[in-house]
Amino acid sequence: MYSIVFYCGMSTLPIVATLSSAPVSPTTTTPIITTSTSNSSTTKIFRKRMFLKRTLKIILALIFVWGAFFHFVDVYHIYIAEQVEEDQFELSAVYTWVNGSDPAYLEQKRQFPPPGKKMDSSSDSGTLVDTGNNRWRDNGELKFSLRSLHQNAKWLKKIYIVINDGTNPPSWLNTKHKKIKIVYTSEIFPGEDPNNSTQIPTFNSNTLEAHLHNIKGVTSRFLYLNDDFYMLNEVKPHHFLTPRGGPKFFWSSQTVPDYSWYDNLLEGGKLYIATFSHTGKILDAAYGKPQSPRYVPAHAPYLYHRDAWKFIQKKFGKELNESYTHRYRQPDDISAHNIHHFTIMNELAKPSSPLQSTVKDYYNWPKWWTWMNVKFVKAGLMSFNPTLIAALNPKIICINDDFDRAEDPQAARQQVADWLLAAFPNPSPYELDGVSYKGGDAPITRYALFAEIGVVLIIIFAYVISRTLRKNKST
Repeated sequence: MYSIVFYCGMSTLPIVATLSSAPVSPTTTTPIITTSTSNSSTTKIFRKRMFLKRTLKIILALIFVWGAFFHFVDVYHIYIAEQVEEDQFELSAVYTWVNGSDPAYLEQKRQFPPPGKKMDSSSDSGTLVDTGNNRWRDNGELKFSLRSLHQNAKWLKKIYIVINDGTNPPSWLNTKHKKIKIVYTSEIFPGEDPNNSTQIPTFNSNTLEAHLHNIKGVTSRFLYLNDDFYMLNEVKPHHFLTPRGGPKFFWSSQTVPDYSWYDNLLEGGKLYIATFSHTGKILDAAYGKPQSPRYVPAHAPYLYHRDAWKFIQKKFGKELNESYTHRYRQPDDISAHNIHHFTIMNELAKPSSPLQSTVKDYYNWPKWWTWMNVKFVKAGLMSFNPTLIAALNPKIICINDDFDRAEDPQAARQQVADWLLAAFPNPSPYELDGVSYKGGDAPITRYALFAEIGVVLIIIFAYVISRTLRKNKST
């Protein structure tokens, strides 16, 4: 991660050569030839050494200060200022899941094909609408995501898995486990509401996400997860909640373009970003244009507030109902994440809000903290690097299905499958007995060990070079 360049030089000693060995009389002068490094050359070499030495010290100091600062802020926010007890606020987890190869699901898609021009937002080819297979393909991610929850977030009260009516849950899932609950879409779409025009079955994740708060029994605060989210390290409620119970938001570095760029986004095939732009237009109408740009939420667990969603359904009912008519994802959908997060930030968490006593407050994780702790990588591309992942050791990682863009999609898929099995080898109680656990050999601990050894060797090497430069100076 760090490159250090060292300069090595040789001192030139004076050389004295006698041209004649004959006795020298007092009156005879023997010619002597003397060669030496000039004062200016010696000074130049000395200055170079001093410059390199100072540079090395500055680099090492910056590394130390950055590390100390990161750990101080991390410890302060999480373990001192932001401490939340595990039983202080109940949290449940909600997944939306689909198996794109389920015959029942394929039949539903055959009966309700996408209208108009097909678009594929999974590529950068300039196409428009979202019918990419990676949206519905099941690579077995949910099993390992659940293993990661059991390993690193056992405090979750309940785990809900939302699937389309008529489709089947995973064959390996222990649906009788007390923490697992299968929820069908018809259970969360209030059909008796004349203003609700949702089309069921729906293949639109934006629509599903805006109805998750209707799950019967879900806690007032809950984590919305995709099946490709994994908790690599232990997480606690205080990673997602403030001490008063308000949500903590993870943000990416991607800004939301102004709505004036909407047509350009469509022409460029940027369906995902266009949806945020369209949502921004609705937020602008409600709260005015922001003084600073809005950001796209990081692809990480989303803390949703049930009462906030009920408020949003009333305030933006007209716009949401229009969006709900889209059976497939379209550019003029409403981003559930952004309308939830920014409604809380702009209205619900303010003292004047009638829901302030319920929503309390909110906290935006600094982008650098999110970058260090929440990783988004595209499987099948260079961004999926097991060694780098082990070195960074994030708390949460999302491994996005981008296998179709790999040179060898099958090999890329196998690489991720092997990595997941190495990272989470132990079955969780959410799995049925007798399931075969096959996979390759890619122990993540080996990568982590190599990364740690590498850092230590770099520090030792830098110290030895520093001492060598100091000795050269003294001689």
